[in-house]
Amino acid sequence: ARFFTKVLHAFGYTEFDEPFLKLRHQGMILAEDGRKMSKSLGNVINPDDVVREYGADTLRLYEMFMGPIDVQKPWSTKNIKGSYRFVDRVYKLLSSRNKKEEDSFAPVLHETIKKVGEDIKELKFNTAISQLMICLNKMEDGVSDESLKIFARLLAPFAPHLAEEVWHELGENSSVHKSTWPKYDKALLATSAVKVVVQINGKRRGEMELAPDASEEEALAGARAISSVAEAVANKEPKRVIYVPGRILNIVI
Repeated sequence: ARFFTKVLHAFGYTEFDEPFLKLRHQGMILAEDGRKMSKSLGNVINPDDVVREYGADTLRLYEMFMGPIDVQKPWSTKNIKGSYRFVDRVYKLLSSRNKKEEDSFAPVLHETIKKVGEDIKELKFNTAISQLMICLNKMEDGVSDESLKIFARLLAPFAPHLAEEVWHELGENSSVHKSTWPKYDKALLATSAVKVVVQINGKRRGEMELAPDASEEEALAGARAISSVAEAVANKEPKRVIYVPGRILNIVI
């Protein structure tokens, strides 16, 4: 694309000489053994097999949640189950939720609208999904139909089939993908976020902002969205997690 654009510009057919405003390089997804996938090595992950076992939405979610888009990441059949559980929890919320006329988690919902929208523009899909998980945790205590519709619209780019089903189960006839993107209310944004230091084996790897009462699960999801943490944890299962809300998260691997 760049070569042809340069040629067309040189001959005066275009006024621009670069085909893209910005170029993003995607990190390679490695095999579970940490090597490049290869038929000769017998370590190729067949996406058709993954879809048959977990569904297409789970595959999409997991690939985007593995880490920053430009970081090399090893596949983990064990870790994909976390994305599958997220999908399952949304299904369960739809069928057996505690309905409310008004929601008490408005700050979290509007923070989610803001963060997911901003993260999509920056291709930070992993942190957007992390925020959706945080929002789901709050909704499981009770949620109104209108708030769940907002959640479905935010979920649609990542799990299109699930979002469509939620949307229609809530009484909508058109496609969720034709609906307007929700807008957040600045007055309702959460303002009590605190900084939490993230460590791997006692060594600082970064920091993140969380709600003061964020659970360990929410903290881990947020930590995995940090590039340096994602690279360090990669395909390893934590031996121990030390979490002090509002202060520190130490992952021992």
